[in-house]
Amino acid sequence: MAQKYFVTWLDTGEDVSVENLHPMLREFYVKLRKDLPGIKLSTTSTLPDREGLTDVRVYYEGDPITRGKISWEQPSDTYRPGAENKICVWSDSIMNNKFGGGSYRHHMLATKNMDVAVRHARKHLRRPDTCMIAEWMFSWGRAPIKKVYTDVRKERDDLVRKLTGFYNWVDTPIMRELMNIHKFGTFHDKELGAHVAHLATLVKETDRLSEGSGLWSIVFTRNNSRGQPVVAAVDIITYEEPSSWRAEMKDAHSWHPSETPEDVQGKVAVLSMVDDGHYVEGVGVRIKDGCCLVSRETDDERV
Repeated sequence: MAQKYFVTWLDTGEDVSVENLHPMLREFYVKLRKDLPGIKLSTTSTLPDREGLTDVRVYYEGDPITRGKISWEQPSDTYRPGAENKICVWSDSIMNNKFGGGSYRHHMLATKNMDVAVRHARKHLRRPDTCMIAEWMFSWGRAPIKKVYTDVRKERDDLVRKLTGFYNWVDTPIMRELMNIHKFGTFHDKELGAHVAHLATLVKETDRLSEGSGLWSIVFTRNNSRGQPVVAAVDIITYEEPSSWRAEMKDAHSWHPSETPEDVQGKVAVLSMVDDGHYVEGVGVRIKDGCCLVSRETDDERV
């Protein structure tokens, strides 16, 4: 997953009114609103000059993340006295070979022509699709799952060593027999039975979190193209262990809040009661308020 330089959580800045913009950005933004309905502005850490804000993030009303930014500045890595300012459009989709890949200006297009700048923005600052938002959120949601996976796997392997002397979990005849007795029979040694039951839970949880674990969904709220709030979900398939998780974006869905499937509503409700970054076994991770990475597996789907 490529690094995103100009996509951030919307709550990292404050909304910008047109009156606070530098005159050149104000004129540019007025033109943009005609071509990109729903476009809004948010502050960056750059302080305004005497004429107003010269550097602002771009987002769309109802979206939880920013799309890029626009600025009025010298389009160079170093300040040059007397050099002209230009209208700059910034986006991760821009690859400007005038600047090397190591420079953040590699993702900038600059021009003095207002109409050309609008064309740049139409191409690179258009409303992000649902999968793009989900891909970026996944990079946040996987971090706490990596930690949980490491902790659960360690606890599982420690218990395997205690019960069998094996260094870690391996699918051997003796382990399969223990699992079968747990599932279909009874242990005369109650303590051993309790240990094996706990081991079965740990094995199931590491399977849920590891390679080929199956279907997850990024669930979040946003506005649709008509400006109506919807619950959006993107199904993803994860590959490799969480230490190097990759994801393939699958089907995207959106529902009116009252029509969201009950299993999604239930898991989102559970995650709404925990802190950001908290993982709930069998449910998922709360990424931020209104944004969750939800497990879509059920016990019936697992063999």
